[in-house]
Amino acid sequence: MKFQIPIALLLASIPLVAQASFSVKGERVSEGYAQTIDYKAAKDGTLMITETEESLEDALAKILDHREFIVLGMHNVELKMSSIRNRTTNSTASVTTQRQLNDQMVPFIAYGYQWIDFSGRISYYSFDKLEYQGDPVLDSGATFRYKADVSQSALMLEGQYNLYEIDWFNRWVNGFWPHVGVGVGVVSKTVKAKVEAGATGNREVAELDFAWNWHAGIQGQISANFTVDMGYQGFDLAGTKLPRVENTSRVRLKADKMSAKGPFFQVRYWF
Repeated sequence: MKFQIPIALLLASIPLVAQASFSVKGERVSEGYAQTIDYKAAKDGTLMITETEESLEDALAKILDHREFIVLGMHNVELKMSSIRNRTTNSTASVTTQRQLNDQMVPFIAYGYQWIDFSGRISYYSFDKLEYQGDPVLDSGATFRYKADVSQSALMLEGQYNLYEIDWFNRWVNGFWPHVGVGVGVVSKTVKAKVEAGATGNREVAELDFAWNWHAGIQGQISANFTVDMGYQGFDLAGTKLPRVENTSRVRLKADKMSAKGPFFQVRYWF
């Protein structure tokens, strides 16, 4: 009898111990599962953040890479010759009429280098002839028909600032960004004059002058090595002296200013 009671108690306690053990084990399994899910979520989130950071760093590295490039482009400019005056010594004679053919296409080529947000390039512009026709007045009061063709080419050193904004979108693949720039250089001019009536003379002069320009536009990435640019550019090409002609008195004309402005389109190849 003495052994029957402890045995009975022992047998009665087995289900309770098993149930408690199963409950503890179930809780541990449940906690482990939750921890596994939390770990995977945290890991995936970390990977996403890392991948995003790497993609931004790659895009930034490509955009800010130090690279060389060449440019081929075309301008549609309005070339003007303004403030034309009679520069004859001791003369008060004026220029009565004038005409300029000044709407033209100007091809250009450039070679440059990109450094962070800035780029610099050497550009060559070939302007078409500008035709001037006028009727200068001589001191005697007589007029004559005067024609001059002005040919110009410019070599410019230009700088450009690119307004990159990475958080717009992945601009290196399909992006666009604005840019502004200025340049300084020299312009070579050759002026051929022809007197059509009322005087004699048929001369040619050549000169070299200081020139500067400005531009603003937008650039678009079409591949890893090609971009296209569209914008607007202006040139100050200084003045020019027109060849002297002679009749009863000598007449020398001068254009105090020559300028050009208009839209441009260019393709840029990156090495």
